[in-house]
Amino acid sequence: MPGSRQKHPTLSAGTLQARRALELARHALLMQTSCGWFFDDLSGLEPVLVLRHAARAIELGAALGARLEDGFLARLEPARANRDHETGVALYRRAARGAAATPARVAATAALLALHGEAAEVPGYTLRFSAGPADGRLAADAEVREEATGATARVPVAAERVPGAPARCRAAEQDFTLADAFGVQHERLLAALVRGVEASLHEELRRPGAVLPAAWLASALERVLDDRLRDLPRGAADALALLELAEAAGVRLDLGPAQVRALGWWRASPPEVRAGATVAALCARLAVAPEEA
Repeated sequence: MPGSRQKHPTLSAGTLQARRALELARHALLMQTSCGWFFDDLSGLEPVLVLRHAARAIELGAALGARLEDGFLARLEPARANRDHETGVALYRRAARGAAATPARVAATAALLALHGEAAEVPGYTLRFSAGPADGRLAADAEVREEATGATARVPVAAERVPGAPARCRAAEQDFTLADAFGVQHERLLAALVRGVEASLHEELRRPGAVLPAAWLASALERVLDDRLRDLPRGAADALALLELAEAAGVRLDLGPAQVRALGWWRASPPEVRAGATVAALCARLAVAPEEA
């Protein structure tokens, strides 16, 4: 829990390495899922999944003193994605190593959750902060314990939340935003942000002689809308809800950037990904006609 100073139990060096070796063996088996290596496109979901298992096995191997990545990348280099011809090495670095659950990313995700009033929990990890959030800020040391291996890391975090905008966090000399949070935690953060915007709007409207802060609200909604459009097709329902909120509040948004982002995503996505009533409704709301995309 944030603010708790209780420390995790310390494992012996031998126990820690044994647990790392067992976890390495598990991911080495998972990365051999054959459908992942023989799918029709390297950048598809299945190959990316096995690449992430491979990245985790390589990371654990490094902790055990084995240098495995160079040989793996040499074998992966000739592979190319069908759609954009991205190399296997580039895909690995972007979608596998780039998406790794580092202690800094775990700590930052938990700090962002805490600043938005959410439980600072990341599955697979136990976190303890030396201090809790106060006045929209959180400055503390985060103790991050990986449950699978028992490895523990201490990460300094400094997070701040500006009203009407997502919180930002600096952890272990790296900058993190809502977009860097893990999938489920990302959804929780977005939902909390939307609730905050709605609450601010309702509070403002309840005041006698209230003047709607249209410019502030438009700017806040546009930022969150852009974040949702970066996560299409999953973000389509949230994007629609944001557009409906703006319309109900009588706030005019600058939809130019949103239209450009939505159209770019549509053109780059295969038909099976674009399918769905929610995506079609979003495109219609943004005046981006699918048949013209």
